[in-house]
Amino acid sequence: MPMESPRPVRLLEEFGRRYPGAWKMIDVCREFRGQLSNWPQWCFCPVAGAYSIVSAEIGQHRLETENTRDVGVLAALAAWRVTQGIYRFDPDVLEAVWNTPVDRLPTDVLYHLPEWCCYVETPGRDFGTMPVDGFFVHLEHDANDGHHELRILLDTPAFAEPVLTPIHLDQPTLRDGLLKAFGWTEAVIERGIPDQLRQKIGEIPPAIGGSDILLAPFVSVVLYLCSVGSEIRAADGSSRLPSNPAPKKVKKGVRLFPPPRPAQWDVAFRLGAALRAARLEVGDGSPREGTGSHASPRAHIRKAHWHTFLAGPRSSERVRRVKWLPPIPVNVEDSAQLIPTIHPVQ
Repeated sequence: MPMESPRPVRLLEEFGRRYPGAWKMIDVCREFRGQLSNWPQWCFCPVAGAYSIVSAEIGQHRLETENTRDVGVLAALAAWRVTQGIYRFDPDVLEAVWNTPVDRLPTDVLYHLPEWCCYVETPGRDFGTMPVDGFFVHLEHDANDGHHELRILLDTPAFAEPVLTPIHLDQPTLRDGLLKAFGWTEAVIERGIPDQLRQKIGEIPPAIGGSDILLAPFVSVVLYLCSVGSEIRAADGSSRLPSNPAPKKVKKGVRLFPPPRPAQWDVAFRLGAALRAARLEVGDGSPREGTGSHASPRAHIRKAHWHTFLAGPRSSERVRRVKWLPPIPVNVEDSAQLIPTIHPVQ
């Protein structure tokens, strides 16, 4: 029996059948990028392009609700199709990154995805009470008003297609962007959440539970992919790194050709092994024997956190970047050998 294709590949094939002319029309949109709307390089194609394609394919200028959902999924799949990167985190690092708060980080650190669109596996993770097997993530430049979004499509067994949750990047902090995506503000949170929360699409559970934003852990995972020193390696053992492909010349212009198969990327597996070694060294956390009247402080793991800094030459405009500082072993013998030190080279 042949092995079943990965979930994102099955979605890609399904939408290719549903909208058979979509990929050729995406090529046309990108070919005339400078004439239509000169969107930034970090955006594969604005969602407006996907909207026009769905409209043309079904012959309707104004779309119904079910077709509007297709627009968001098609936009992500079009961007993912040309790289087909599937990112698989070390489970211990995924757990640590998942629980690292992102509240006050600036939104501009999210403009450094390794590819136009990534599919990240999240086995055993939930959005509220809804299990999520993985998610697509890409950046959007709105062709109408120019605002930017980080668009996350949650891949859930409960829904036949991913559930779209955009995060507004025109806000000063990630928390502000998360709240605005669901129509909430800090003032609303402080007053208390009403019993009947407005739900964005169909049966999606409330985006905010209490004062916690349920989408924040997914954003934290995306931040790791965008961060300086992120550990990403090809699962096939090659030395290649994720990147956006260069277009190739054809008779009628230039085109981007999709790879023959998905690219599997292992994320933070070396760091995960180091974290497990550190926890083993910590053991039960009992105090160590000291030479004086007091025992040494017990060995423990310091919580992970995000660190932002400015990168680039001082003579020009500097770029804000982010680095994830993993859980650090404290009072552990040979701890320097347990957690690798990554020195970013500018």
